[in-house]
Amino acid sequence: MRFALLSVLTILLLASCNHKPRYEAGAYGNDSTFTVTGNISGIDTGRMIFLHRVGDDKVYDTAQIVKGAFKFSGKIPAEEGMSAYTCFIDGRNDDRTTVLIENAKMQFTAKADSFDNAIASGSVAQDDYNAFGKLTASIDSATNALGKAYSATSDKAVKDSLGKVYDQYDSILQTMVPAFVKAHNRSYGSAYIISRTLLVQPKLEVLEPVYNLLDSTIKQSKSGKLIAEVIDAVRKTSVGQMAPDFTMNDRDGKPVALSSLRGKFIFLDFWASWCGPCRRENPNIVAAYAKFHSSKFDILGVSLDSKKDKWEEAIAKDKLTWNHVSDLKGWGNGAAKTYGIRAIPANLLLDKDGKILARNLYGDDLEKKLAEVLK
Repeated sequence: MRFALLSVLTILLLASCNHKPRYEAGAYGNDSTFTVTGNISGIDTGRMIFLHRVGDDKVYDTAQIVKGAFKFSGKIPAEEGMSAYTCFIDGRNDDRTTVLIENAKMQFTAKADSFDNAIASGSVAQDDYNAFGKLTASIDSATNALGKAYSATSDKAVKDSLGKVYDQYDSILQTMVPAFVKAHNRSYGSAYIISRTLLVQPKLEVLEPVYNLLDSTIKQSKSGKLIAEVIDAVRKTSVGQMAPDFTMNDRDGKPVALSSLRGKFIFLDFWASWCGPCRRENPNIVAAYAKFHSSKFDILGVSLDSKKDKWEEAIAKDKLTWNHVSDLKGWGNGAAKTYGIRAIPANLLLDKDGKILARNLYGDDLEKKLAEVLK
């Protein structure tokens, strides 16, 4: 297994370094516009929906499908450089694909029954993103298979074994991304690749050096600024730092300040009712709470929900009998931004003074850590 993984790594590094960027950022000019001309087989009429990829789920625009064809046009502000969108056929919300739009003439082809396999091209960012996707196809396939196998078993030994293999593939990806970014440091696509790979569970020692490879123009783009914000948030919320304070309303609309819970070890849990992995992790948190709650240990759940009824329903169903807060802004949650949370479940363990002791304790790791600090 180790030889196979190293062989994959070598191939990926060579391929990523041999591809030369075709242009410098901004070469299209500030006054340019974009067009996306598309053809979708298997559908005659309908509507394409374009959503912002990062920060919200609001509709940016729509395009009518006539005889399988559509055209989408507009202008990306010069200060953004590129915008990433998800798009789907109206009524088929679960089958989506990503388009990286720059001010250029772009093409889009897809089959209505397999929209996630659509092919977009024409912007340098999209073409670089496509190239990166081809390089990582074997890793994506392997990690998807590992994820399915992990979810299908309840055997802890098997889960641990699968987790170790997953970590090996993740290490390959984290090594491969810098090589690709270095060879494409003037591409907006590189910033997006960083956001999709290294911001999920951001590690400062990995993320910051890769960010520093980007050209200054890319750093000043929307995607570049997002990466910089996450780096700053992770630095301020790393182990050993004091947890930034925040105040958010509980289910009754009463404000709760994190600092008001000082004097206890606090497990700060970021989750949501719609998050499957969060719901599967909840029994482990419930068990830890039952075992250690009487020993100066408490939990503050921070929900990334946007619908109060769903949030409260999940709390009741999963028997989460601790403090809960939410601003009901989904991924726009203020506390999540402060702590650089880009994927959930995510958590932090704080000591009695509010200092961060650990991040992202899952499974029985939480109980082990609590047994250590509460002994």
